Amino acid sequence: KRMTLETEYFISSDGQGGVDVELADGSVTFHDSEIDLQPIADMTVDLGDVQVLGGALSLDLGTVDVSRFVDRISDVIEPGINSLLERFQGNLEGLITNVLLNPNDPLSVAELLEDLILAMGVDTPLEIPTMSSAHFDPPQVRLQTELSEINFSAPLDYNIRTGGMVAVFSSRSSAPRGVSRDPLGSILRNGCYASSLLADAAMPPLTEFFPMEFAQSIDAINQGLFATWWDGGFNFAFRPSDIAPSSVLPAGIGVDTFLTAMDFLVPPILSSCNEDGQLMLEVADIALSGDFIDGDEAHTYTMYATARVPVNWQHTESGPTLAPAAGVDAYLGLDLVAGSALGATPESLARLEASITSALAGDLLPRYVNAIMAAYPTVSLDLGALYRVEQGAALNMSPSETESQNGFLVTRGETAPN
Repeated sequence: KRMTLETEYFISSDGQGGVDVELADGSVTFHDSEIDLQPIADMTVDLGDVQVLGGALSLDLGTVDVSRFVDRISDVIEPGINSLLERFQGNLEGLITNVLLNPNDPLSVAELLEDLILAMGVDTPLEIPTMSSAHFDPPQVRLQTELSEINFSAPLDYNIRTGGMVAVFSSRSSAPRGVSRDPLGSILRNGCYASSLLADAAMPPLTEFFPMEFAQSIDAINQGLFATWWDGGFNFAFRPSDIAPSSVLPAGIGVDTFLTAMDFLVPPILSSCNEDGQLMLEVADIALSGDFIDGDEAHTYTMYATARVPVNWQHTESGPTLAPAAGVDAYLGLDLVAGSALGATPESLARLEASITSALAGDLLPRYVNAIMAAYPTVSLDLGALYRVEQGAALNMSPSETESQNGFLVTRGETAPN
């Protein structure tokens, strides 16, 4: 017997981080003229395959034993009346339809959809690397997300790049305490909103030019920066050998040797709260202490720094990244307060400041923030949640376009089966 099963489901968030999937409507169309009752005890349904994201991946769903949902269906008909089976065909088709479409959903299609959606959420530690030879303990940051809203829309004119599913997740980044300060909380970009904290926090519209799009709130990233800082992740020392070669100053400009220990009194933040909307990586009150050698003179120093680094969210060969904005200089304000460097020549101090500015604002600060952001998982559909799909199979995004828009970092790309 061949038949076609078509179902519709109501899918919505339950307000508690879960998702409700309910059978809304369904139909079973029988394509043959007869039903043979004899093998009903071994009845199976071939689920065929499912086309994910407009055919980007085709998955064979295998077969399901339906007879286990039918209680002794063969016994409802007296033995020996096979010649009269056609009289029962209409009733039997209705019975099979009820079995396949009963509200308890015996084929578990609703459960599979629920698992697929909820698998997009995460509860996982972030693998944030160390950044220097004197950065021994990486921060122990954990990311947790919870489904807060989900919407579905049909494609327009069979264009698979329109319509689809939009899932919204809230997130929390947490870490054990590693600093001795008592801040009020994470510094957020939303302090610049006009009429309310959420006045311009609406998610930017999805262009639908790509099959997968991902918009990440800047304040969600700021929460991750806060968690990293909270565990002491920004407090480490660095020397010239820890600086990327592209940021090393030409000979004769910086000092010969230095060692600088950093203590961030507050966490850095990402913000675009300025007149031109330029995305900025900013931090105030960094305590710097160490020593340096300039020519034949050795000095110690203690100073405080404030940094502002213009950055762009852009796509590179290695993936989305925060890159220093071209044509806009980074700023690092330094205030020397103690140490023998107070007696150094102005030329020597200028070379020290040039070295620290190049190392901190031009390399370590944006590179470390990028490393933290890279530890966050990208958008992925766990196909292992689908029926009989190989465990660990996933459909990931291959990023090809990025932009910063209205308090969000937006990444768009093609599907990449894994």
